[in-house]
Amino acid sequence: MADVQVSIDADEVREVVDFYRRAAHVVGAAAGDLNAHDLGSWAVGEEYRELGERYREMGRVIADRLAEQARAADRLAEHLHRGMTALIDTDTESARDVSGAYRRFSGDVGLS
Repeated sequence: MADVQVSIDADEVREVVDFYRRAAHVVGAAAGDLNAHDLGSWAVGEEYRELGERYREMGRVIADRLAEQARAADRLAEHLHRGMTALIDTDTESARDVSGAYRRFSGDVGLS
């Protein structure tokens, strides 16, 4: 097994998680706003009907893409959060195990 050292700045990771969560919220709100509005409503009359439909379709496509990006940002934030939490929890548990083993060892050999 390779000797690999991992170091993370938990505060920096939390900032990245917060950024992606805020981005997901803002982009999701933009998608919802686009979905709530008829972008082709200005196209009044038969001569503008086709152009109005194009604008409506453009709005649907943009809203769908934004919604997917919002979901992706939210998933990324969640994965980063869970990964960071797992690393911190594992590090804390390992430190307790090593500390306990050291105390038992040092007591056995009279180091305390």
